[in-house]
Amino acid sequence: MTRYLLFLFLFSSALQAENLIDNGDFESGRKDWKGDRDIEYETDAETNKVLYFEVDDKPQEIEQEFDAEDYRVFTVTYRVRATDDYQGLGYQIRFVRDSGSSTFYDRSVKAGADWKKEKITYKAVKDSDDLKLRITVIDDDDGEGAILFDDVVLTAK
Repeated sequence: MTRYLLFLFLFSSALQAENLIDNGDFESGRKDWKGDRDIEYETDAETNKVLYFEVDDKPQEIEQEFDAEDYRVFTVTYRVRATDDYQGLGYQIRFVRDSGSSTFYDRSVKAGADWKKEKITYKAVKDSDDLKLRITVIDDDDGEGAILFDDVVLTAK
């Protein structure tokens, strides 16, 4: 029986894809991320840290480099929501190659909505040993409010 349970545990662990992003839940602040965006508690209860982008007149971004050498297809999942007073142009999820070129996905978000789980699949068009996952809030001179992100997970095949 013990062998059977051990086999099931090892088999199910092998089926779970490795997260190529470190600190995607932002519980360790900006550790492993480059950029100057704020990491804040979601509520006054201070139980869940989230990436917090306040909308203003310049683009705001944060990124993390990951090893892409053995993979061609990447799937990023994350949770996103906007504050009640949010007015803006949305955000981009961008995969940046070594050369500086990138593939990006524009997304919108509704003010005051509940957390929404998003999923994007990126198929690499060129070989690249390292890629960066970049989250950018699009600048808006007339924008206000904030967009929040949490639970960023990047898997690959």
